[in-house]
Amino acid sequence: MAIMNQGETVNFIANGDLSAAQYTFVKQDAATTVAAATAATDVGLYILQNAPKSGVAAEVVGCNESLLKVGSTAITIGTKLMCSGSSLGTPATGAGNLVTAIAREAANAVNDIIRVQFVGPYPIPST
Repeated sequence: MAIMNQGETVNFIANGDLSAAQYTFVKQDAATTVAAATAATDVGLYILQNAPKSGVAAEVVGCNESLLKVGSTAITIGTKLMCSGSSLGTPATGAGNLVTAIAREAANAVNDIIRVQFVGPYPIPST
């Protein structure tokens, strides 16, 4: 895998068990905590870099590039991504849902970990 310029790492406290959620979207749910972003309308501004249990430090990246676990094989370079119901990156669809990243690599299988660029978030416009 290529070396990348990772964004600034920020520490929060895991609000819930995130031990199986490394490289998935998380949302800030209080001043000092993050939780899994599990809806397309969640503002998944951060990608979890470690795998903390509840109450343990959660290392997140919220700018530039990161790795992201994806929930679709329909991802090519440049695909706009949003949070899925399981906190994975998925192609952005549906008016009002939020685009939070753009794929910098293609995905070949569900649960692939790809390089992404943070954007927005911004809502998908209605047509």
